[in-house]
Amino acid sequence: MKHTVFCKEGWYYLVVLLLFFIGAVVREVNLLLLLASLLIGPLLLNWRLVILTMRELKVRRTMPGAVGADEPWVVRIEVENGRRKLATRALVAEQTVRRLTASHTQGDKTRKLLRPAVYFPFIPTGDKRIRTFEGRFPQRGVYEVGPIQISTRFPFGLFRREQRIGESQPLIVYPHIGRISPDWTIQRHSETDDSTQRKKRHSRISGDFFGVREWGTGDSQRWIHWRSSARHGKIVVRQFEQPQNRDVAVFLDLWLPGKHSRAQRENVELAVSFTATLIHDVGRQGGCRLTVGIAQDEEQDKLIRNGAGNSEKNESAGEKDPNRRDEKNGEHSEQAEEPTLPSAETRSKTANQDSDGLIIESGPVSSILVERAMEHLAIVEPSSIDRLPQLLERSLRTVDPNAEIVIVSTRPVEISDRHRFAQLHNDPTLRLGARRIRVADTSDHAIETVYEP
Repeated sequence: MKHTVFCKEGWYYLVVLLLFFIGAVVREVNLLLLLASLLIGPLLLNWRLVILTMRELKVRRTMPGAVGADEPWVVRIEVENGRRKLATRALVAEQTVRRLTASHTQGDKTRKLLRPAVYFPFIPTGDKRIRTFEGRFPQRGVYEVGPIQISTRFPFGLFRREQRIGESQPLIVYPHIGRISPDWTIQRHSETDDSTQRKKRHSRISGDFFGVREWGTGDSQRWIHWRSSARHGKIVVRQFEQPQNRDVAVFLDLWLPGKHSRAQRENVELAVSFTATLIHDVGRQGGCRLTVGIAQDEEQDKLIRNGAGNSEKNESAGEKDPNRRDEKNGEHSEQAEEPTLPSAETRSKTANQDSDGLIIESGPVSSILVERAMEHLAIVEPSSIDRLPQLLERSLRTVDPNAEIVIVSTRPVEISDRHRFAQLHNDPTLRLGARRIRVADTSDHAIETVYEP
């Protein structure tokens, strides 16, 4: 979509031109009439040039689909001038950024519309120029990056020619990742060693040297032990042993009263950040099974489900029109998919998401599982309803009894409370897992000793 508009300076120029023309006609001064005629020239020249310099321009935008809060968000914009004559000058590429997801904890100020822009002073004929800009998002959530709008006012700034290219693009901002102090890690390993002895398994991946074994399909040549091969008369490879890490289950209890203070809102964000850091650290260590359980607001759950339906429609439309978006390099042309909220139903078939706002992700630690958990944490909202007992009852049945279980809550949690956690104490299977639960209360100042945001 292209259109040409008068700039503020252009209106001033036009008013002066009309004054000269009216004065020349009223007073019959030929010199003023000649001056008014001369002033029309720059006006027409500017109007014509802004139209010509915007022709045959190709714009491409490359940006990540997700970024962490307070981490650099880098956008690359490439403009190519396909004309054989007339270079493009003083081109501005602008886009809007606004927050999509409603937030009960961050206020309406997070919906402020931002307009980052880059400036291309000169683009020769048949050539292209690339500019990048970097920004940071202080709050987690789903944002909408609007279509690119290129414009120029060259040469006199009287007219502005604008063109909108592409469509809006969603951007997921993950929670802030902090740093967990060694005290938490030491405590975790000490509990692990006291409760159960670590199992060791023979593996084909790097670890402590264990022995040698006969060559097998898929073994790397770097693992061949040549001296032992000569002694045995056949090719043998090094055998390694790898510790079997303990399974981990992390549950997030985001409770917030209906009437809350600013400190309680900040406590919610601290709990989400601490949970994201735990999951991030477990993902880096690997070698175990991870279970993530989240109790979120029911209204937010409905919003995600509505986004799932829209997402499926967009994916179907994308299959019919392969030119809409290049998934590999993130380049956008004239059309692109509309932004929708990320959906656990469309992104994960292993996720257990019910209509009551409970989300459970479980599986071997992998980058995909960690990414899905981060997407949930990016848009999760607190609830004034106590859903923690229901979350534990549903998830502990599938968690290994020897797993390390951590509950991150915005309020004190007493597992020994038989009234609140009646099902845990009445069921022998759940009671066994409940004994291994550790609680991280982010409303307690003691959290500052183990976690640094």
